[in-house]
Amino acid sequence: MRTQKFSKTARLAAIIVAAALPIPSFANPAIIQSIQRQQLPLGAIKDLGEVTRAVQKAAPTDFSVFQQLRLGPPLSGEGIPVPNDQPDVRDLVESAYSTPKLIEKALKDAQGKGIGQRIRTYENYAGRILRRSGQKTTEILVRLTLNRSVDVMQTVLPIAGNNPDAIALWAANFYEESFNLAAMLANNPAVASYTGDVTDVAQFLQNVSLAEFGRIYSSLLFRFTASLSSDSSKAVMLMKLVGYLGWDCNNDLRRREVKEVIADIYSMQHDPGPYQGAVETIARGLEPRRGDLANLRNDVFELLKTLPQRFQEAGIPVLMARPTNQVPTSFLPFGLQR
Repeated sequence: MRTQKFSKTARLAAIIVAAALPIPSFANPAIIQSIQRQQLPLGAIKDLGEVTRAVQKAAPTDFSVFQQLRLGPPLSGEGIPVPNDQPDVRDLVESAYSTPKLIEKALKDAQGKGIGQRIRTYENYAGRILRRSGQKTTEILVRLTLNRSVDVMQTVLPIAGNNPDAIALWAANFYEESFNLAAMLANNPAVASYTGDVTDVAQFLQNVSLAEFGRIYSSLLFRFTASLSSDSSKAVMLMKLVGYLGWDCNNDLRRREVKEVIADIYSMQHDPGPYQGAVETIARGLEPRRGDLANLRNDVFELLKTLPQRFQEAGIPVLMARPTNQVPTSFLPFGLQR
């Protein structure tokens, strides 16, 4: 990550943005509720034992099942609260921009600004891009990326620790990486070639995998957990990562082809182990023990490491791939290190 000196103004902005709280604040009911809402319910896996149906034989009417994309948890249709403020003059001006161009504009506008200004720029653009994108199914991956990035920020910052400078720098870089990913998704030929009508969207969902998107976004989150300062924030981000990935795999048209992945995620979330241990510890207002956090991180790492081969065997198309030296058999665009 880039290094940058902090002026007094930037330092004050960092303190305000990071909203660093004392250690007792780890017992945050909203954070625990957020994690629990993102756990896969039993109903999500009860039909996974049924006979697998090949994707290519899926009837066109299958689209009606996925039209809402069921991307819970039930906070909103896409899983994350969507800004509901009214459009302003900028929205009218920026209506001339396509969603990909507006994302590029956000990245350009944030360049060269101080840490606090960069964060505010990205947060402001996130809402404007979501409004510009509307309900276009073919831009669902862009909206999920930005929605979830705001959700992660709102969940992690209150328990990120007592170093506002480092937290603010982490937040600015996380937003920048998220917007870069959104730009890559918006400009990806596999995504951009669809016009948005029902027939196209049905084909879109067969060729642009939600599960593959979940793998890519999880890789991004996993990498950013390493630079957080508090163990609670690391554990929460790892658990949210698992939650997002579970919903994405369960909502993919090939969900029964990856039923073992879904079952593994369900077991991680509900069986006794590092995940449940971290939830219980944080709910009591305590930081997870280092050993428990290490075990949770290892479990998540092992899950992510297996996904490329499991998805390939399921016939899931690779949305974007970039081989890494850390995991030679994986295709993780941001790398994966334990």
